[in-house]
Amino acid sequence: MEKACLIVRQYVKHSLYDRVSTRPFLTVIEKKWITFQILCALHQCHKQRICHGDIKLENILITSWNWVLLSDFASFKPTYLPEDNPADYSYFFDTSRRRTCYIAPERFVRSSSGESIQPKDGPLVGDGQYCAGQLLPEMDIFSAGCALLELWTEGTAPFEFSQLLAYRRGEVDLVRKHLDGIENERLRQLVESMLSPDPRDRKSAELYLDQERGKLFPEYFYAFLQSYLQMFSTVPVVPPDEKVTRLHGDIGQIVQILTGGGGGGRGGGDDPPEPSDDDDDDDGLILITGVITSCIRGLSFCRSKLLALEILQALAENTTSETILDRILPYILHLAQDAAPRVRVCSLNTLTRCLRLVRQLPRSDANVFPEYILPAIAPLATDHSTFVRMTYARNIATLADTAVSFLEQSQHTCTSENVPPPHYETELSALHEMLHQTVLSLLTDAQSAVKQTLMTSGITQLCVFFGRQKANDVILSHMITFLNDKEDRHLRGAFFDCIVGVASYVGWHCAPMLLPLLQQGLTDPEEFVIAKAIHATTLLVELGLIQKQGTIEFIGECACYLAHPNLWIRHEVVELVATAARILTAIDVQCKVRPSIAPHLRLPLVELTCPELLLDCLLPPVPRNIYDAVLRFGPDIAPLIAVLRERKQARARQQTLAAEREGDRRQSPLPDGGQQAPPPGIQQLLRRLTTEGLTEQNEKQLLAMSVHLMKLHHYKLAETRHTQQPSGRIVLDHYPDVMGEVPLAGADTHLPLAKGGALPGRPAASGGAGDGTAPTGDGLGKQTGGRTTRKSESDSAQDWQHMLSAIESHTPSPSSPTGGGGDLTVAGTAVLPAPPPVAATGATVPMATIAAALPPTVHHHHHHATPTTSSLVEYSLPERTTGHQERLSDCRLEMEALVAKLRTRFATYQRQRELRESTSAGPALPAGWRLSGTLVAHLAEHKAAVARMAALKPHTGSLFASASIDGTVRLWDCNKLDGQQSVNRSRQSYHANTPLHAVAACDAGQSLAVAGKDGTLLLLKIDTNSSKMALQQARHFEADTRYTSASSSTGELGPDDGPVVEMHPLDQGAQSVIVYATLYGALVGWDIRMPDYAWRLQSDLRSGVITTFCIDPSSSWLTVGTSSGRHVCWDLRFQLPIAEIKHPHDARIRRVSHHPTESSWLVSASQGNSEVYVWNIETGHRQQAYWASASPPLSNTNASSHSVCALLPGVNDGNPFLLTGGTDQRLRYWDPVNIENCALVVPSARDYAPLNVTYE
Repeated sequence: MEKACLIVRQYVKHSLYDRVSTRPFLTVIEKKWITFQILCALHQCHKQRICHGDIKLENILITSWNWVLLSDFASFKPTYLPEDNPADYSYFFDTSRRRTCYIAPERFVRSSSGESIQPKDGPLVGDGQYCAGQLLPEMDIFSAGCALLELWTEGTAPFEFSQLLAYRRGEVDLVRKHLDGIENERLRQLVESMLSPDPRDRKSAELYLDQERGKLFPEYFYAFLQSYLQMFSTVPVVPPDEKVTRLHGDIGQIVQILTGGGGGGRGGGDDPPEPSDDDDDDDGLILITGVITSCIRGLSFCRSKLLALEILQALAENTTSETILDRILPYILHLAQDAAPRVRVCSLNTLTRCLRLVRQLPRSDANVFPEYILPAIAPLATDHSTFVRMTYARNIATLADTAVSFLEQSQHTCTSENVPPPHYETELSALHEMLHQTVLSLLTDAQSAVKQTLMTSGITQLCVFFGRQKANDVILSHMITFLNDKEDRHLRGAFFDCIVGVASYVGWHCAPMLLPLLQQGLTDPEEFVIAKAIHATTLLVELGLIQKQGTIEFIGECACYLAHPNLWIRHEVVELVATAARILTAIDVQCKVRPSIAPHLRLPLVELTCPELLLDCLLPPVPRNIYDAVLRFGPDIAPLIAVLRERKQARARQQTLAAEREGDRRQSPLPDGGQQAPPPGIQQLLRRLTTEGLTEQNEKQLLAMSVHLMKLHHYKLAETRHTQQPSGRIVLDHYPDVMGEVPLAGADTHLPLAKGGALPGRPAASGGAGDGTAPTGDGLGKQTGGRTTRKSESDSAQDWQHMLSAIESHTPSPSSPTGGGGDLTVAGTAVLPAPPPVAATGATVPMATIAAALPPTVHHHHHHATPTTSSLVEYSLPERTTGHQERLSDCRLEMEALVAKLRTRFATYQRQRELRESTSAGPALPAGWRLSGTLVAHLAEHKAAVARMAALKPHTGSLFASASIDGTVRLWDCNKLDGQQSVNRSRQSYHANTPLHAVAACDAGQSLAVAGKDGTLLLLKIDTNSSKMALQQARHFEADTRYTSASSSTGELGPDDGPVVEMHPLDQGAQSVIVYATLYGALVGWDIRMPDYAWRLQSDLRSGVITTFCIDPSSSWLTVGTSSGRHVCWDLRFQLPIAEIKHPHDARIRRVSHHPTESSWLVSASQGNSEVYVWNIETGHRQQAYWASASPPLSNTNASSHSVCALLPGVNDGNPFLLTGGTDQRLRYWDPVNIENCALVVPSARDYAPLNVTYE
């Protein structure tokens, strides 16, 4: 081995000889591409004065994507061979023992003539005799012609040794016979020229390529395909994933070029293409299909596999049916077994679309569905991924329809070709049997989303596929069971959406079972399901699938819903009545339909066929708050219905009595004295409903709906009982009876009284002025009239009452929001007295037992008389070590208070000192820093607009939070947003089920406060060991209506705060205070360690609604911006307004911020012209203006609609700067000191050309 020389080449598994006999067989365009590459290889060799010497199919290697390599150059073999001694030929050129001969005729010489060359020994021959000489290009051309002839004649070798010698002697009949097997005239002439016995008649490879350009070989072979695929064959070899990515980016242009849109492939030459070329034979996309399919088995990344499926679909849309079935389909089914669920999902979708593109089914693929496709994807119906099963359910109807289409095509093809077709019913029955098990498994899937997807994605197509009998037995019988799923409302709604199509196909004999199902839908817990049930009934009545008696009976049951508070339900009932009036006879309408709806009409109507007129004549519906309060009442509403019925009868008796005594005009609003008084709980509910607007007409409407109301109440109660709650949450369950009372404060308990307040746990007596609230036997407080004494607005006892009302909003037990007594009812089971009052300074009287018994959830709902109609979800409790509070001596309490006070003072001083040092000791940014505007990361987890972002620094370094109107708040780490990650994911997240509009960090960066559109205010704990944020506290504010309630000290009416519009942390050392502004002008400082707020300021609403506010870094002042263009500055030390600045044009203030260097300056962004002003709070003058609009500066003419909605001040090299972002999607850098540094850092996505921006 020391003297050996090794030649190493890349490994190619197959030769062209192997590929010719391997399925799928080569198409015409593939053979043309291989012929073209062989000629190109010869041209490259001959151009370098290199001849091969032994060209044959075994020495032409071909990759899986049809890239040809010429190998095993034989320049060391003898050039000339004796014609009378085949031993030398067999030794050197017939190693495969195929006895084929591709040697040019002129290489054989007579050994006895003068043509022979003197022998010489060599290392390969030993002592044998061979003839030496120089190889010529014409010899390689002849050998290549033999290889091409074998390629185009399906593997038939043109010559054996003896036949070649005969051809040398002039016997051309055998060659002519082989050439006649080539249909293409130009190709036949090409091969015949290459096989010419006279070397002088053979042309060079370069001339052959030039001769056939645009004729035999398409133009794109020369102009595009060879150079493009050359990239994938060079060293280093391109990995499959990178190859797929490149192809995905170019596939659009590739399709355009190869289909004739960009290269003139079929008409680029001087002569028109031969008419014998079929369009399918010139489908160049097969070549690209081979490239992409050769990469699929070697792909490593999920994204690459998804891109490959997209490429295959694009190719299928432009290629032939045979290519789809033979070249694309097997690889899609291979990816359908991939380990990644996303790939399996995409494979199913691509498979369905590609099969729909098959326009002409080859007879050899007639059984592709039952024998290949359906068995391959059958396991996906029971896949462990729900998403995969949902995708299968979405596509199974289309697949079944395609399978029937294939069966019909095969029948037609066999008939046209005079071939006996297979029995249609037998083949269809086999398809039914295979898909029956699949559909059955999907209909009985454990996940309701799978069943819902199956119904909404062509369930009617499946009915047509199975036929009427099987559709009734398989599909309809299982669909009926979906109504029993009380946990998934969307599944029940989908049932009523799809039942019309199924029933219309199954026929009238399914009508008897439909009516009970539709009647069941009338008492569904979800209102949109009720509307869908009525709508489905309307369509079935219109189709004639419900008989007259059933229609009249159903209208009688749902007519009471004409008084339902939901407009959609009323609309559907009206449509049903109008449809029935058009179908039924006039007698039936007037005698049977009209009496059912007459009590709900304001005016008598004769014509009921117009739904608009009928809807306009309806009586006002039951108010929503009254309807919900009735449904939430107690464990049983039957007593309430009975009381309403007795009240109706009493009123009827009074009216009868009044009619009899015409002289007596007096009427009592109450039932007669002989009637038994209703229970206290019902009295309390009726009193509350009366204050909310309950009328006599509403009582009649509720009685009409009584049957449905009792069923709905039963369903909602059962749903509340059996709802599985996450761990860590406390739910006060509903019990039919009071389990017992636990007095938390005795009558002899002496606790300090609040100002004008009563003893905790007892009502305050006001002498003869009014009665208090006396406890009753069932634990319900009964208010008999008079105003009870209330505590101050900051009283913590009121907060505990709000918390109890928030919990009670989930129970059907009534509560008394107007009662001022200390007894509260919780879930109808126990009476909890009011906690002791809180002093004005915020110091709480010790409440050991109550603090341990009540949750910290606060429903911010100040003393209003009208209860909220929306319920707040149960929130998890913070961790408590124990409910026992040990008694501490006075001196120890004072010592702890002094230590806490000193710690707070030191922390405040330390914070202010660090702030002064950070602004004066040196710039936070490096010298010469400039914002480059380079995109570092794309954070795409939010599904809707990001409303606010908040940084947790300086406490936790690189973390920041984002809140979005999709209801999620997410925590991000800047250290991981380095631009190197392909996917940037958040560290933690929390879903609040409401659009979020404000976020702020607190508790030294360990907690986040977020506020929602519906008035929810949540405090989230950041747990570094989890991917989820834990809910710590929750508050709720009224989001829709501005309620008023009596103040505890003055009795005056005070406004509710409304939802939060902006929120910022207030850094005061050891305190954790969040400052939030509300819709109705409240500025509240919320100490998250206390159940109540620390302080509260009220902004004058005449100055406008608060839109934004900011706090200066030293926490000394706070400035709010309003919708009327006012800036109101508050001194936080004295909690007083100190200055007000008015915008010149009263433009709405979009954002305010403190100035980076001037402590008394304010930066303000207002509506329009992307304007930003800098105001001096002390003087009220405008110091600076940043104007980014084409309008005249500081004017209001031709104002632009774009505004700045984000401000970020900072210091760079000792000079202030400002970053602004606005609705024009541009980020700007402003430097008031050096104007030349101002720049448009990030342009808008619509800025295609550089903007001509100047700064003055």
